[in-house]
Amino acid sequence: MSHEIRTPMNGVLGMAELLETTRLDPRQHEFTQLIRRSGETLLALINDILDFSKIEAGHLRLERREFDVRVALEDCVDLLTPSAQRKGLELICDLDPASPTNLVGDPIRLRQIITNLLSNAVKFTNRGTVTLSTQLLEATAEHITLSIRVQDTGIGIPTDKRQRIFEAFQQGDDSSSRTYGGAGLGLSIAKLLAELMNGRLEVQSTPGEGSEFSLQARFGVGATDECEPSPAFEIGLEVAHAGLHCALVRMLESLGAQRIERISTRAQEGTSSEKLYLSGHNGETPAKLRLADSPPNIGEALALDKPLRLATLRRAIMEIILGKSALAYVPPAISRPTKEGRILVAEDNTVNRELARELLELLGYTCQVVSNGRQALQTLAHEAFDAVLMDCHMPDLDGYEATRKLRLDPKHQHLPVIAVTASALPEDRQRALRAGMDDLLPKPFEIQQLRDILDKWLARAAERKNEVPSA
Repeated sequence: MSHEIRTPMNGVLGMAELLETTRLDPRQHEFTQLIRRSGETLLALINDILDFSKIEAGHLRLERREFDVRVALEDCVDLLTPSAQRKGLELICDLDPASPTNLVGDPIRLRQIITNLLSNAVKFTNRGTVTLSTQLLEATAEHITLSIRVQDTGIGIPTDKRQRIFEAFQQGDDSSSRTYGGAGLGLSIAKLLAELMNGRLEVQSTPGEGSEFSLQARFGVGATDECEPSPAFEIGLEVAHAGLHCALVRMLESLGAQRIERISTRAQEGTSSEKLYLSGHNGETPAKLRLADSPPNIGEALALDKPLRLATLRRAIMEIILGKSALAYVPPAISRPTKEGRILVAEDNTVNRELARELLELLGYTCQVVSNGRQALQTLAHEAFDAVLMDCHMPDLDGYEATRKLRLDPKHQHLPVIAVTASALPEDRQRALRAGMDDLLPKPFEIQQLRDILDKWLARAAERKNEVPSA
């Protein structure tokens, strides 16, 4: 069912994105954006229905692997930042530094729960603040219990409607559905996922003042990172927004701040469009982190976008305040391909085949398309390609079996093969990897996702060629 629905959605959304790259007048551009937004809304509803069906049937299995919980939660905040900024909301990420960061659990489903809670908070808040925070409740050598809270200053939920919001296809009341949209499945799925994690999802709310959703869940404890101790430093903090100020204090203290001076400001709490500016020592002027519309007129200043990630703040402090190179904290850059590669596309759906061709040519690649795995093998036997985009479900010979046969040929053992599939569950990725594929690109995908995955694997292929010793 997932494959049958996602495949045509890939064509709809992909062609709409492709249309946006052509010469359109303003009204046509507006229509194209409406098509994309409507398609994305429909896809989100489809995903919710499929997830709900799996959970109800007992077919959803949680993954169990090590992950960085801070990065996972910061990713959720980043995803909702554009929506919050469009509404002028302050979006704050305030994570407990006492909590271990490397946990064992299902990061994909955790992101799904938290993204849903943040999305609802932004949707139902017209002014003020949305805050994601965590608190370590219990810790042993093997497990921790973590409370993850999403608070907002939105419309709130009446007492008699609070349990109804967790029921499938329900919202607080009919007017909420008409005003804010949505099918009322997200919170129901979030609650069921929390229960699968042996946790619980609860809500507290005051109509007209806001709501707080809290997830309590148990996670395994992963390996401890061997981090270099942070050098001590002092800093002034000029941020009027009380919630943001508290979050920044916790971040700065976790990074080694011995003294944080609160600098009074006459400014109001500000707007979501303001940036944080970090300035270093300049004669008598101490280091300072301030919230403003424009950089200070003193010394060197580094602009930091909100919401602020801990790793970003650490690099900035090392560079601006301590005078150390921030490069030590940045992963080594992979050289980007020249977009002169030749790509083979194996895809049985006519619309998606044409979409792949257009997107690849737009990115600067040359490509050839075939409609099944057998044709892909025949083409690869006589022509050279830099990578293959292989649909997994095709007639005659599917992508899995085609890749297995391809890997039997020594000259194709290292050819990047990227699975393209509308089935994007963890078990689908594992099946693709077992078949010999290198990565998975889930449908529907955007041009940036296609660009990134090809950049990644063509760069690796180029590095491998450079490592081969000459005869």
